Amino acid sequence: MTISIIFYMISFTYSSIFHYFLILISWYNMDHNVIHLCPIKYEVILLFNIGIVEDDITILEGIEYVLSKKGYTCYCFQEGYSFLEATSSLKLDLIVMDITLPNKDGFFFTKEYLNNYNSPIIFLTARGGIEDKLRGLGLGADDYITKPFDLRELLLRIEIILKRSYKRNGVYKITEKIVVNLDGKEVLVDGIPANLSPKEYELLIYLIENKGIVLSRATIIEKIWGYDFDGDDRTVDINITRIRKKLKLNSKSPISTVFGIGYKYEDCF
Repeated sequence: MTISIIFYMISFTYSSIFHYFLILISWYNMDHNVIHLCPIKYEVILLFNIGIVEDDITILEGIEYVLSKKGYTCYCFQEGYSFLEATSSLKLDLIVMDITLPNKDGFFFTKEYLNNYNSPIIFLTARGGIEDKLRGLGLGADDYITKPFDLRELLLRIEIILKRSYKRNGVYKITEKIVVNLDGKEVLVDGIPANLSPKEYELLIYLIENKGIVLSRATIIEKIWGYDFDGDDRTVDINITRIRKKLKLNSKSPISTVFGIGYKYEDCF
């Protein structure tokens, strides 16, 4: 942090200083890989664009710093009109919106934004009254976080909302580099089609749909190839091997072999 930012912090009340202290602690913990009693796993599965609308430069820079470290691309605004103007040329996947802003408040800019776009919105504000919360959520916000806040919680909430939104939009994320386009029935590795055969794709989706469940080879054959299939169990093994090779996966994750039984799919994040 620059000297100017430090002087800026000193000028605040004790409650504000405590708030910034929490942000500094969060920065330190993330930079130095501090082990927490209840560790939270942060994984940015895709490169998302996050819009941050916050008039407090210290909070704004803190959020931008942490999100950028986790792989997000951040676009920062200290007031709402520049944010609205920029959205015509930016594709934002999620918005973090303060309420108390210069000129109009965050409610106004959220309403204006949602008239044209449908990206998820998280309100991040010191206004913790129930009426403000009801108003914000009533406008269509996906979440409402009050200050002071923990950056780890904000990161986790962002990840959950993005994960939910992408699944709802027909995209399933297997790893950082592997994405399933459910609408197009296509799997991309580093943005390049993996060229799974129809049966390989069907098998992969079946495993994903039964996440966490051990599926026997017989069950898989019955589901994917049908009752009248006259091959043997090796057919499943061969197709799993091909899927792993095309997706550049190892033998343990996310598709694991359960010795003597079959296979199980588990999320990597």
